[in-house]
Amino acid sequence: MTDLRTMESTKRFWTRSACALLILTPFLQLGVISLILGQNAFASYPVWSDETDYWRNLYSFIHMGLPRGYSGIAEYTPMIGTLSVHGPTPLLLYGGFAKVFGLTFHSIPIFNALWISLGGLVLCLLVKPRASYALFMSGLLMIYVPAVLYCVTSMTELFNYGILMLYMAFLLRHHSTGGKLSLILGWAVVCFACLYRITYFVLFLPLVWQSGGNRAGKRTALYGLLALVLSIGLYAFTMAVTAPYPAGFLYNWLRAKDAGTFIQMFFSHAKSNLKDYFIVATDSPMQDAFHWLYSGMMGLCLVGSFLRLTRKAGRIAVETGFDLLVFSCFLMLFIPFAVVVMLYETNDWSDFRTLSPFLWAVAGLLVLRRRKVLPALVLAGSMAMAVWLFTLPPQGAYQDEYRFTLQPYSQTVQEACGAIEFDPHAKNPWTNTIRADLCTLQTISQIHPGMGLLYGWFTPENTGKSRWILTDHLKIVVQGYESVVHGRGAKVYRHVESDEE
Repeated sequence: MTDLRTMESTKRFWTRSACALLILTPFLQLGVISLILGQNAFASYPVWSDETDYWRNLYSFIHMGLPRGYSGIAEYTPMIGTLSVHGPTPLLLYGGFAKVFGLTFHSIPIFNALWISLGGLVLCLLVKPRASYALFMSGLLMIYVPAVLYCVTSMTELFNYGILMLYMAFLLRHHSTGGKLSLILGWAVVCFACLYRITYFVLFLPLVWQSGGNRAGKRTALYGLLALVLSIGLYAFTMAVTAPYPAGFLYNWLRAKDAGTFIQMFFSHAKSNLKDYFIVATDSPMQDAFHWLYSGMMGLCLVGSFLRLTRKAGRIAVETGFDLLVFSCFLMLFIPFAVVVMLYETNDWSDFRTLSPFLWAVAGLLVLRRRKVLPALVLAGSMAMAVWLFTLPPQGAYQDEYRFTLQPYSQTVQEACGAIEFDPHAKNPWTNTIRADLCTLQTISQIHPGMGLLYGWFTPENTGKSRWILTDHLKIVVQGYESVVHGRGAKVYRHVESDEE
């Protein structure tokens, strides 16, 4: 009896330790990277335009609520509101954290880590995974190249792993207990995820099946219809409050001049994306390696949906039969892949960022359901990619000059930012909008938080509505503007007609 109690106590200790490790994984990952680089990975700076836009949205939010001027690309504006091309994403994901903890240039990577820790905590509390399963998920995330490449950025990529763990927690909890609350929370998590990235609509499928009693029928069909309505409604809402991205395929495809052009653009784009994914090498070996790891796992899940390896009498045999769990994992990989191929891009890291969380989630879900072969292959492939990554020159964010040091500020830029006046009484958002091509940490932090920023190449067609222009060098002739600041590397112009109005 004493030995049994000792074994139970030891098992409980290792399980709790493994769960604690899973919860702390994002912070341990940043710590290990700090040791490897000799830089403080907890104190990285936003560099890319997406990062600075996320940060600026949060900066405006904590000081002013919603920005009073338009944000986005050129002078394209959303149907509703003044949000940028990222829509409500930064506010949904990080607005609460920023209100509670404040905002610095280093905040978003920490907020991402908090999301992962929250997801890990809920997963451990509700699912109570074995120590080996928690260790697997922690270890895979620690070495997973998509997570390693983005954990020091202010991008939203690491958030995905947190929301997916929350989803798995509620899905598996309902699977084991049948509790309605877990099911409702699962639906809520997917709705939240779809507001951020519509490809997460695929996560409705297991919930529809469970809500319908795990069998085909009218009830399941009704829940499927509900999922469809929610997906369309959530996407329509985000599109209404999100500024257009005119360089994207989807924007131009939906504005095709006729049906023939519409169809031709669709098939031409899909063909080009498939070619880029499977044939044309990218500039990054990691992106190419991930293409094959993802597509290989997708193919194995499809085969594994109908064939299963078993051991009989000491021999490995192949059995036929339908495996719903593995087929669901195939759909979780294939549907987002199809959406990316048809509507987005496969040659600019878009597919890498969108698809990588699904591969990690499939491996984790299979492990938690006590399937070991396919997750082991993902782990082996991820380990190989991680080893290869460390033999290459710095990749992604790690090659940015100002990733871990602040770019020096300019006195001229400071004067230019100070000359731009916010009008708290303006009713027209254009009054508090700046047409800009200076996108630095200095400008986004020194311009009044109520001002909206519209970036992009200046042309006569996309310039002229904004009251202010901030540029290093005005590249076109603009009518109705007067010079306010004319310094070296920073110039400010103000719309005279706006003043008269």
